Amino acid sequence: MEPLIKLPFLFLYVLSIHIASIRPQPPVAEKKKVLRGIREFLIPRAALIGTICADIVAIVETTLILKQSISPPEADIRSLYLTPTAVVGTLMAMAAGYIRYWSTTTLGTMFTFEVTIQENHKLITDGPYGIVRHPAYAGSIIGYLGTILYFFGPGSLQHATTTSATSSYFWLISPICLVLVIILHWRRADEEDELIKNQFGEEWEKWAKKVPYKLYPYIH
Repeated sequence: MEPLIKLPFLFLYVLSIHIASIRPQPPVAEKKKVLRGIREFLIPRAALIGTICADIVAIVETTLILKQSISPPEADIRSLYLTPTAVVGTLMAMAAGYIRYWSTTTLGTMFTFEVTIQENHKLITDGPYGIVRHPAYAGSIIGYLGTILYFFGPGSLQHATTTSATSSYFWLISPICLVLVIILHWRRADEEDELIKNQFGEEWEKWAKKVPYKLYPYIH
């Protein structure tokens, strides 16, 4: 398959990652943060790191693909091509962008990267929060899995420019990182639930009974 066919998917992937990583509100003041620690330091910054990595890969892949299309004899990079793995990764990134955008617009000014209780804080139970209690975290996990598939699958820049041994190393490390991402978001969701439960009491209990799933319907 011609490498040029991959460019629209590359654009959609990067755009989706940017949408998923939008910080809708400025950082919360340190004294207003409810949760602290290394996890709370890393999670808000993961979005910025993700977008930078996506941009770098997009620039390099686009440059190489265009160079191949203009002067094939000088740059044989036909291993940069569209694969089912890349398509699935792109679709997952798009799903992540949609879920997180839906979540941020539903919460409005109450959506922050840092965990905090604002003045006149309200419990939002509609939109994606009528399906699961922490949809933004669900979107983040889906986006990370999509990134693994797009970045490290067949036809990717990493796959085309490294040895098979290095590729195996990436495929070994990536699932470990995915498990860590899931654990970090899972624990944060638990702590947020406890915080919101203490804040809203019976109102939260009714919501949790109506929406029993934290991250994914019928799963968790």
